Amino acid sequence: MILGAVAALLAAIAAPAVADHGGPDDSGVVQRGHYPFGMAFEDSEAGLVALGGPPPEQGCLGEGFEEADFTVVETPAGAVKLLIKDTETFFIYEAESIGEICDAVFNGGIDPIAVAMDSKVVFTDNFANYEPGSRTKVWGGNANGTAYDADGNAMSFHGNQKLMVDKDGNFTLISDTVKLNKRGK
Repeated sequence: MILGAVAALLAAIAAPAVADHGGPDDSGVVQRGHYPFGMAFEDSEAGLVALGGPPPEQGCLGEGFEEADFTVVETPAGAVKLLIKDTETFFIYEAESIGEICDAVFNGGIDPIAVAMDSKVVFTDNFANYEPGSRTKVWGGNANGTAYDADGNAMSFHGNQKLMVDKDGNFTLISDTVKLNKRGK
């Protein structure tokens, strides 16, 4: 009886290991590193731009970006995926574009309508194995946090961006949104 139970247990444990699920034989090579990173969202419909990273006085010059955690996975099938997880400060402006903010910063100044400290950022990309004609590629990221205006009023902050390159190499911005929603007191 005990021998039969042990044999059944071993068979149950071994079954998933020998099953062919059609996937790669192993998970692939994983590389981790820390590199400068910033993220921005431009929502022309809402008239809002959110700049993640250093204040625009530095960021518009390409300076002051802190390092984020990057994870790159290369599978045996050749797929490469980049994952970035970070926390960033977002400066949120009433503007149409990043260029408008940078111009204003260097020509008299512009104040953000809200600042979101320690917003959680996730960015994914499956970039390295894309070649025109091979497949459609979609990538992007989002950020979530609590923003405060100059009077200290709390708002929920959400930024999202999704981009696509089709099989013919045509680039499309699928979505780029910035949302600020007032919280109750």
